[in-house]
Order: sequence, then structure tokens, then C-alpha cells
Amino acid sequence: MRGNTYKGEFANNRRNGHGVYTFVATGMVYTGAWKDNLYHGEGTLQDDVGTYVGTFVCGKKHGLGKFHDNRKNKDFDGTWENNRWVGGAVSVSPAQNTV
Repeated sequence: MRGNTYKGEFANNRRNGHGVYTFVATGMVYTGAWKDNLYHGEGTLQDDVGTYVGTFVCGKKHGLGKFHDNRKNKDFDGTWENNRWVGGAVSVSPAQNTV
């Protein structure tokens, strides 16, 4: 998409290695490992919905990871398969005090 930015490593004309990709339209940012233009390995994906820190396989959350849901103020920590949380612990973050 026009205006998106990538700063990082390339190999074979593809994003491979470590890099940061920013999606202009949504404000989503991915920082971490890449393989053949896909998130692959350890990384962090954050947007206004929340932040996921963990393992990616072929562009999807897959393996161990933790997602903080900003809307529900909950953390989902455990195993992920094909972008879905399949088990582990759920915790509620302490309430934020605002003035």
C-alpha cells in the first residue's frame, strides 16, 4: 500500500531478516523477524486494538505468545495456532487511573 514503510533487511528482493513495517492506513506496526515477505519468527505486532509479542509462522501468530487486548484490558498468554489463541492464562490488567 502506498505510504507504508519498511526499514530492515532484504534478501532475494524480499523482506528477510529483521525489520520494522508500518501500515499507514491503520497505524499498525510489526517489528521482528521476516521470511519471504511474511512475519516469521519472534516479533511484536501492535495496533489500537492491542499488542502481540511472540512467535509468528508464515505471517500468522503461531506458537507461544502474549496478546494484550486494549479494549478488554486483558492479557492472553499461551499457545497460538493460525492467529487464534488456543490455551493458556488470561489475566485482567490493573485499572488505569486517570485524572
